[in-house]
Amino acid sequence: MRKCSVCKCVNCNKSKHDISQVKDIFKKFIFPIILKNTKKALDNEELFVIRFNTDIKYKEYICSYFELDLDTAKCYKINIKNLPNDRVKQTDNWKQYKVGTKETSASSKSDVCIIDKNKKLRISLKSGKGRLATGDCFECNAIFKSVLLSNEKYNSDNLLNKHITKLIEIMKNLGKRQLIYYKNKNDIVNKLKQNPNLYNEDIIWFKKYLKVHKECMDIWTILNEKYNEYIMNVLFECVTGEYKFNTNIGRADYLIQTKNSNTTDIDKIFKLDKRTPELDRYLIDCVPVITSIFAIKSSGSKLWQRLF
Repeated sequence: MRKCSVCKCVNCNKSKHDISQVKDIFKKFIFPIILKNTKKALDNEELFVIRFNTDIKYKEYICSYFELDLDTAKCYKINIKNLPNDRVKQTDNWKQYKVGTKETSASSKSDVCIIDKNKKLRISLKSGKGRLATGDCFECNAIFKSVLLSNEKYNSDNLLNKHITKLIEIMKNLGKRQLIYYKNKNDIVNKLKQNPNLYNEDIIWFKKYLKVHKECMDIWTILNEKYNEYIMNVLFECVTGEYKFNTNIGRADYLIQTKNSNTTDIDKIFKLDKRTPELDRYLIDCVPVITSIFAIKSSGSKLWQRLF
C-alpha cells in the first residue's frame, strides 16, 4: 500500500487534505531544513547585506556610526552586477609586480559597499580574527615590493631589499605542485607517518616545501625584529589594498570585525585611512601562528605556498 506523501497515512485522498494541515507540516518539518541549508549557502558578506537592508535596528546602528541617512542608505555586495559602473582594477605597478601569476581577476579588499547619496563606503568584513592575505608567491612579491618601493627609507635600505628578494626567490623556486599520487597535503602527511621512506615527485616537492618554509620563517623573524615598521605597513596593505587598487572600489575604507563567523553582530569598526595603535594591535592579532605563515594552500589536488 502506498503512503500519502503529505500525512503518511494509507489510502488517503490527498486532494481532500486541508491546506492548513499542509502548511503546518511544511512549517514544522520542511522549512527548518530549507532555512538551515540557505544559511549555509549564504556567505557572511551576503548575510551582512541582507541584515543591513532589512533589520532596522542593525541599520540604525551602522548609519548612526557612519552618519548616513537611514532612509536612503543601501548596502551591496561588491560585484559587477550590483555596481556596474565600478571596476575592481589593479594598478599598473601591481600588475608589474605580479608578472607570472595565472590569476584571471583581482580579488578586492572591500567586500560590501554602503551607498548613501554621494557617499560610498567600501567595507572589508572580517569574521573574528580574519586572514589578511592568502596570495601565492606572485601576490607576495606585489605586496612586499609595493610597500618597499613606495617608501624611500625602505627602498634605500640595501639589506632590507636583499631579504625581500631572497624571500620571493625561494618561494618562486618552490613553485606550485599538481599532485599525482595523493589527494592533498594531509594525505601526504598521513602517508609519510605510515612510511617515512616514501619517495616520488609529490614527496620530493613536499620535503622541499618544508625546507623552504624554514628559510622563509628565518627571514620573517629577521624582518619582524629589525624592520617591524615595514612589516606593519605590509599588514596595512594586506587589509586595505592601498597600493593594489589605489582609489577604486577594491580599496577598503573601513574594516568591520564581526564577533565570529556565525554572526554579523559587530565587534569593532576600524577606519583604514591610516595606521593607528588600535588597528596595529588588531593586525598583529590576525597574524597566525608560525606554522600557518608561509604555509601550504590547496585547491583540490593543487598545492602552493601562501603568505598567511
